[in-house]
Amino acid sequence: MMQEKISSNPNSVVTPYFIPGNKMSTFRKIQEHLESLKVGDLLEIQRDEHVHWAVYIGNNEVVHLKGVDDGERANQGESFTISGIKYNRAAVIRENILDAVGNSNVRINNTGDENFR
Repeated sequence: MMQEKISSNPNSVVTPYFIPGNKMSTFRKIQEHLESLKVGDLLEIQRDEHVHWAVYIGNNEVVHLKGVDDGERANQGESFTISGIKYNRAAVIRENILDAVGNSNVRINNTGDENFR
């Protein structure tokens, strides 16, 4: 990852918002990304030890996979995790970006665009 020095202290560096030639931004609060988001941008959301993914669909909305808490215990053989929580079921939902992201840091990660279109 390319970094720029911003002082004479060799340990003081800052990562640019978008790395030149790359399609991935640095992790920041969602409010710092809102003006640059384009429909189809893939958002990588930091959640403690896990990452969560959402696709920006415009009008400050995303679609993403969300676990459905149906009150039943997750069966070991049939369960999966979303952001470290076990669920039996999930749904793809459309949600306001601020509600989906909450206070987590986010980056725009379109690195797979060239290979998967």
